[in-house]
Order: sequence, then C-alpha cells, then structure tokens
Amino acid sequence: MQELVFYCDYENADCLSEALLLVGACSVTVEDAEIGEIVESPIFGEPGINLQHLAWRKNKISVLIPTHLDVLQILDYSLRDLSLNIAIDHLSFRKIPDTDWVSLVQNQFTPIHITKRLIIIPNNYSKCYDDTKILLEINPGMAFGTGSHPTTHLCLEWLDSNIITGSSVLDYGCGSGILSIAASKLGASSSVAIDIDPQAIYSTMQNAKINNVVIDVGFPDDMFDCKYDVVLANILKEPLQKLANYLFSKIHPGGRIVLSGILSHQADSVIATYSKYMKLSVWKEKEEWVCLEGEKTCK
Repeated sequence: MQELVFYCDYENADCLSEALLLVGACSVTVEDAEIGEIVESPIFGEPGINLQHLAWRKNKISVLIPTHLDVLQILDYSLRDLSLNIAIDHLSFRKIPDTDWVSLVQNQFTPIHITKRLIIIPNNYSKCYDDTKILLEINPGMAFGTGSHPTTHLCLEWLDSNIITGSSVLDYGCGSGILSIAASKLGASSSVAIDIDPQAIYSTMQNAKINNVVIDVGFPDDMFDCKYDVVLANILKEPLQKLANYLFSKIHPGGRIVLSGILSHQADSVIATYSKYMKLSVWKEKEEWVCLEGEKTCK
C-alpha cells in the first residue's frame, strides 16, 4: 500500500477526494492543514457571518493507494478529469505495509444498505438476514473499495429498480465486480465484467466466487462482438466520452445504458458527447455525482 499526502483549498477537497476514490484509491482522509498554527483560532458565530469562508481554508488530504497503481498518475488523472483548476502543494508519498491496511479495512467494514433489499456485506460477516434481502459479499481486504462510493450506490439503485429478469449485462470498468455481481443476483441471465486493470480482473473473479455467481470476466480485447440489454460504465467523465461510440455499439436495439462517475457540473458535457448516438438524461443525483441513463432506439 502507498500513502499520498498533499494540501489543497477547502473548495476542492470533496470533489477531488471522490474522484481519487473512483480511480482506485482505497481511502481518503481530509484534515485541517492549519491545525495548531496561529491562523487556527476559535470562531464565535455572529448572525450574518459565513463560517465556511473562515474555517479550514487549507485541507490536508491523505490517500491510501494500492501498491500496483502509479500514485502520481492517479492524482493527475483525477485532476484532469475534474476539469477544475486545483492548486496542490506539500506533496509527498510513502510505502506502508499492505498487511496493516488489510486488517484495518476488514475490521472496520460494516454492512452498507443500498436499498431496502440490497445490502453490501463483508464476506466474513456473521449476521444472518432474511430471504427478502439480496446480499452482495465483498472481500474488504482487496483493492477497489467496498462499494461505499456515491456512484456505486447510484448504479446499484438503478439495477435494483430497473433490471429485468433474463437480461444480459455488460459492466465496463468493473473494479471489484460489484455491479455485475448485483446484476446476476437481481436476475440477469448473463453478466460480463470488463476492465483494463489486472487487479480488477482478479478482484472481480474472487468476489464472484464468494457470491456463488457466474460472471464472464476479462479485458476489453477479450470481448467477443456481443451486444447487451444493459451496459453499465461507472468510471470517469473523460474515459466515458472517449468510449461513447464503443459503449453505444455494445447495446442491443431497445437496450439501455447507465453511466456514472460524473460530477453534476460535468453531466451536460457527457450528454452532449452521446447526443449523436442517443439521448441521455439524469436518472438520479447523489452527493454532487450523477447517474445518466439512455435507451438505444430500435432500428
């Protein structure tokens, strides 16, 4: 495991933290960079005072990143995709033992309730649930997180509300495989999980085994020329736009596409890119992230 530390202004801390999680960071911690300094003094609220502009002017961001990922590339990718002018300084990184992180995550991971019936649990969790619940078991010690990111929630909520029994599903940029696993458990007849990262392929295969579901897992070049009833892509704005033609070509006529990893202010740009192929609209928004959906017209 690697730890990346840097400072940035408070205005950009939240969106940058979310972007880092989406491209592979295991965790992001935000602290006051000026704590203990002279500029850090108590604020006593008066009517009309905007405390937000007085507190935490500079944030210290600590990011845990799996060893197999390039730390600076992850940061650069996140900054470029946000399309914001974000100044960072005090940049440093160090390697830390993986075993310590694995134990920490396994001990801290608790169930995540996505919908009334869809729940993410650690694979070593002992509590029993009734048969009305659909459990997604994730190995919390592996890379790609535990499904807590808002965009993962949005995609899972969409699947729970819209998946039709017998559907075929493509999960492009599968990460932990949680979306393709959920699709299978919600009634999809076939689920295909694709990623460019070998660690994602491994994580998805292991998590599929834990959940006793059959998923075809591979790299983009491994794919046959197939089309799907549902195409999911929870990545980031820039790759979503570059992949527009490719993802559109993978949808059956009458099939649907679901895109996330998009900040609210980026939605119009992604919708415009896809407009020459199909009409997209915002399905739902969560914590400044959106989920877009669209249907491929029958021809």
